[in-house]
Amino acid sequence: MGIATKNKKNERVTSLGRRVKSRRLEIETRVFMRPRKTYLRGVAYWISFGSACVMMLLTGAQASLPLENSWVTIMDERRATVGKEVSVPVHLQDGQEFSIPLSRLLVHGKLLFEANWTEEEGGGRPLTKGTGRPLSDPSKPLTDARAFNRISGPDANSCAGCHNQPYGISGGSGDFVTSVFVLGQRFDSASFDPADKLPTRGRVDETGEPTSAENIGNLRATTGLFGAGYLEMLARQITEDLQRIRDSTKRGETKELVAKGIHFGQLTLTLAGLWDTSKVQGLPRLSLITTGSNHPPTLVIRPWHQAANVVSIREFSNNAFNQHHGMQSTERFGVDTDPDGDGIKNELTRADLTAVSVFQAAIQVPGRVIPRDPEIENAVLNGEQVFEKIGCASCHISRLPLDKQGWIYSEPNPFNPPTNLRSGETQTLRIDLSSDVLPPPPPTGQPSPAVPPAGSGQERGERGARGSGRGGRGARDRGPRGENGERGERGERGGRGRRGGRGGRGRGPRRFEGDQADGTNHDARPVQAPTSERAETPALAPPPPPPSAPVKLSESEPGESFWSKVKRGLTGGGGSGTGSGGAA
Repeated sequence: MGIATKNKKNERVTSLGRRVKSRRLEIETRVFMRPRKTYLRGVAYWISFGSACVMMLLTGAQASLPLENSWVTIMDERRATVGKEVSVPVHLQDGQEFSIPLSRLLVHGKLLFEANWTEEEGGGRPLTKGTGRPLSDPSKPLTDARAFNRISGPDANSCAGCHNQPYGISGGSGDFVTSVFVLGQRFDSASFDPADKLPTRGRVDETGEPTSAENIGNLRATTGLFGAGYLEMLARQITEDLQRIRDSTKRGETKELVAKGIHFGQLTLTLAGLWDTSKVQGLPRLSLITTGSNHPPTLVIRPWHQAANVVSIREFSNNAFNQHHGMQSTERFGVDTDPDGDGIKNELTRADLTAVSVFQAAIQVPGRVIPRDPEIENAVLNGEQVFEKIGCASCHISRLPLDKQGWIYSEPNPFNPPTNLRSGETQTLRIDLSSDVLPPPPPTGQPSPAVPPAGSGQERGERGARGSGRGGRGARDRGPRGENGERGERGERGGRGRRGGRGGRGRGPRRFEGDQADGTNHDARPVQAPTSERAETPALAPPPPPPSAPVKLSESEPGESFWSKVKRGLTGGGGSGTGSGGAA
C-alpha cells in the first residue's frame, strides 16, 4: 500500500495517485493490515466451498439424465490420467444432441472449440494430408519433428488458438500470425527441399513444378464467426431463391438471377437442353457444374472461405478439425476407422460436430460504439454517406433481411455436400437464434471502446431506426436510454433485421465511449443520420419449412445471465433439443 498524505479537501492521496475519502482509506488500511493467517484461512475456506459446489453441479448433471443418456459417463476410457492427458474426456454419443438441454449442447460445443487436442485423444494425422487423402510418401509419417507444419498443417492445437479476437473471445477473428495457407494442406509437409522431387510431398506441386512461400498456398486471415448462424441462413435463403428461378426456366429461355436485391447475372437453358452458365456472376465453379437438363447447376451460395468454396459451418468445421488439428470426425472418415494411423478411432462423433456447429452459429452479432469525439463522430457518419454515394453499397449491401423465420437455424444444412451430414440422414435440430437463452453479444461485461455491452435495446430516433432487431423480432431486452431519451422497446420495434440484414443483435444501438456500466448514456449527443436510404428489394418467398418444431427453450428470469441458465441446465432445468426426421 502506498504512502498516504492529506490535501486541502481533507482527502488522502496515495502514492499511486488515487484520491479516496478518509473513511474509505481507513477501511482499506484495516483490510490490507490483516494478519496473513486470516487470509490463508479465508483462501482455504473458499477452496473447500468451491470444490463442494463443483461436486454438487456434477452430481446434479449426472442425476438430471437417465443413465443411458448421461453424457458424463460416455467414453470413460478417455479420461485423463498421469501420462495420458486429454482435453475432452467426455464426448457425446450420436443422438444425444437431440435429448440434452440446449444450454448443455452449447457448453459442449464451446468445450470442443476451445480444446487443446493431444495425441492421446487423436490429435495429429501421421498418415494423411490436410485434405484427408493418404500421404504422397507414407514412409515419412507426420510424427515427431514433422507433426506440426505452419504451411501444410497440422498447425494448431485449438480452434480458439486462432479464433480469439477481440478480447480473447472464442469464435472471433485472429491476428496476422494466425493466418492460414489455404491449399498448402495438399502437401504432406511443406519443406521447400530442393532435393525433393516427389509431387506434393514437400516442394514440387502436382505438375512437378517447384513451389515457394509465395505460391504454395493462398494466405487467408482467420475468419470471424460473429453472427455466423444468421450469415448461413441468409445464404440458404438466397440459394432457395436462385434455385426457384432456375427450376422455372424453360428451354430456350434466359432468366435474370436476382435474390434479395443481389444480381447474379443470367442463366440460360438452351433448346438442346443444356445449361449455359457463362453469364452467371459471383458463384464459384462448384455451384455451376452441370451435365445436362437433368443435372442443372446447384447455384448454392457458399458463404465460407474467401473463395466461397464452403457451404456450411459444419463443412467448415469438418475441414478445419482435420487440417489444423488432425481430429477426424466419424461422419467424414467413418465409424470405427483410423485412416490417419494415429491409433485412435471415432475421434469426433456426429453429435460432437453438431454441438460445435451450433455453438458457432449461436455466436451473436456484436453492436457498435461511436467515439465521443465530435470530429470522429462526423467522420463516421460522413464515411457512411460516401460509402453509399460512390457505389460501394452496390456490392456491400447494408440490408439483407431474413424472412419466413429465417432466424430458425437448423442442422444439418440442406445443401451440405457429401462427406458431411446431410438432410435425411438423421433428425433435424432447430435453434431459434433470437432466443434469450442463447449467449448474449460479446463481451458480457462493462462497455468497452469497441464493443457495446449485452442487453442493448433497440434505439429509436433518426439514427436508431436503422438498427437491427434480434433475429428479425426486435430486441427482447430493454436497453439503455437512447439519444432521444427513450428506452429500447421489445418485439416489433426492431423490424426484420433491417440493419445488417441477418436479423441479429447486429448494429443495435449506437453507444459512446465512456458510457456507464449500468447501461445509461449520460451525455450522448444527438447525431444526424445519413440522408441516403437504400431501398430494400423484397425477396422471393422460400418454400415453407417441413413440420418440425423448434428446440424448446427454457424459460428465464429477466436479466438472468447465460451462465446462470447453464447452471440451471446442469441441475436438471432448461429446455431440451428436439428433432424431427426428414429434410430440413
